[in-house]
Amino acid sequence: MTPLLPRSVAIFGPGLLGGSILLALRERHPSIRRIAWARRPEALDPLRGGPASLATTDAREAARGADLIILCTPIGAMPALFESILPELTPDTLVTDVGSVKTPVHTALSPKAAGRCQWLGSHPMAGSDKAGIENARPGLFQDATTILTPGPDTPDTTIERLAEFWIALGCTILQTSPETHDRHVAAVSHLPHLLAAVLINSIPPAALACAGPGFRDVTRIAGGPPAMWAEILLENRAALLTAMDAYEAEAAAIRLALARGNAAAIEALLHKACQSRRSLV
Repeated sequence: MTPLLPRSVAIFGPGLLGGSILLALRERHPSIRRIAWARRPEALDPLRGGPASLATTDAREAARGADLIILCTPIGAMPALFESILPELTPDTLVTDVGSVKTPVHTALSPKAAGRCQWLGSHPMAGSDKAGIENARPGLFQDATTILTPGPDTPDTTIERLAEFWIALGCTILQTSPETHDRHVAAVSHLPHLLAAVLINSIPPAALACAGPGFRDVTRIAGGPPAMWAEILLENRAALLTAMDAYEAEAAAIRLALARGNAAAIEALLHKACQSRRSLV
């Protein structure tokens, strides 16, 4: 095992991401002790006797002695949960999260962590339109990008420790500030989700019978959990509204070109989009 890898990892909130981390660790690094915490005992049933070495509803028990703690709960629950486990943490404990919005979490947790533990946010870009532990899989993080969001005072050793962990699950690493993360992810994740929802809501029900693979591809992410996504969109609303401004400007340009019958402008816009899309693969 690589020296920087933790000996024990505690997952708080073993849903899709948390459950997939547990499964990936069992498959790739079975010597690492795997701990799972959930509020409800029934949420831990799929993890007992395999994916988790210990499954508990006692947050302090889950945190006690863990080298790495990963918060996989809704963003709004993280500050209180972090506060509840602080007595079990040491200056060597590394705490991270997998939330889709980083600035509010960093703002809430970083001051509390100072002198008590090591804190560094992370965001694996490896979600799905399916939620829950039943959809977890060990290969979810293979070839995914995980974004680390250090603050100005985050030690390089903390960044190295967390980067090594995500690399061990198959990820590549990108590093930005929490604020830059939120601007970029608003554009490439949160706005597309909102657009997919608006698109499918705008289609007359009778027209859905004609939908083919393209429509299903474009709207797939609209099938994500509504409560989770409502929280994400609201937590990142400032950056999302800016991303919406940019989208609306592009939409206005293509609408004007259509209204004027400007074939050259329409083709130019589609060509630019085609080139940008090809750069992703």
